[in-house]
Amino acid sequence: MDVKLPIGKLDVQEDANLENVQEWVGQIETYTDRLRETVSGLDDEDLNKTYREGSWNDTSSMKQTEK
Repeated sequence: MDVKLPIGKLDVQEDANLENVQEWVGQIETYTDRLRETVSGLDDEDLNKTYREGSWNDTSSMKQTEK
């Protein structure tokens, strides 16, 4: 895994249509709920782990999504 790009490089769809955009908007609208559900079983130790030196932990990342 490349720690600089832990989720991989961005794959941009060049032939996006209205249906694609509506799907993406739906994913964005439900993001915070899905994130909360995903991390609901983690304890403080897990939430404060980082994947590399100097990176944000899960708690820091989630605080950024609330803004």
